[in-house]
Amino acid sequence: MKNLLMSSIIAIILGGVLLGGLAPCAASANLVQTVQACEEWYPLGEQVPFVYTLKNTGAQSIAYDFRSGKQYDIWVTFGGKEVYRASSGMMYIQSFTNLTIGSGQTKEFRVTWNQKDTQGNAVGTGWYTVHAQLESMREKPYEVSSRIWIGELTPVVVGPLTLQVGEAMKRSFELAGKTVTMSGNLKEERMQAQGSRSIGTAMPSQLKMILSDSTGSIDVSGIDPKQIGSDEKVTLSGKLCKSSTGQVYLSVETQTAPRVESLIIEKSLRGSVLGGRRKPQ
Repeated sequence: MKNLLMSSIIAIILGGVLLGGLAPCAASANLVQTVQACEEWYPLGEQVPFVYTLKNTGAQSIAYDFRSGKQYDIWVTFGGKEVYRASSGMMYIQSFTNLTIGSGQTKEFRVTWNQKDTQGNAVGTGWYTVHAQLESMREKPYEVSSRIWIGELTPVVVGPLTLQVGEAMKRSFELAGKTVTMSGNLKEERMQAQGSRSIGTAMPSQLKMILSDSTGSIDVSGIDPKQIGSDEKVTLSGKLCKSSTGQVYLSVETQTAPRVESLIIEKSLRGSVLGGRRKPQ
């Protein structure tokens, strides 16, 4: 009798594990989740709709059980601090519910955020993170998230560091490989080619471009001297580089000034622009 009772208890336990635990666990590996706003950015004060999507990519249905009518939650954080939660203040049916997603099927949950924080105040400009997760009883699928920009687009654009030539030279070790902007007079200079030469034989000279301001001078590469007039007032953006011999120079990484995106040349006399502006990143 004892053996029969023990066998029945074991069978009930195993049945509960197989039906309520292992099956959903294995199936959830085929659940693909995403949460995102309908647009990448929204002006201040505008309604922000979020979509939480679940797709079953497996061959079997996926089933989840819930303790109430609350099956999921969506929330927003700013700098790691929660500013909005969809379930806050909501009333849910207080009885067990379930969700089944068939093979190849997709389930969507949608909420709209009015850009107010938990205290009812309008939020400010910046990057916000939206999160989502199912609230299932036995197994919660992993949390998913994505970012959106709230506010005007202009603050997103961070231009290159603007420096005087002398400061760029002093900070060359720190700023090597980074994009900087400098203004000054750009002129060409002939330098004598290195090497031995015979008596009476002139060594050929090479042309280089130099940017100068009141604090110093720096060599510039990537500019065709034919495109620039003599001693032009310009503003250049490019990478601060060091040669194998330790010489610091500004590289605009092009040979044709009118086509370079990282070069801005402002003609002081005629106000014409030879180069294009860098596109916002």
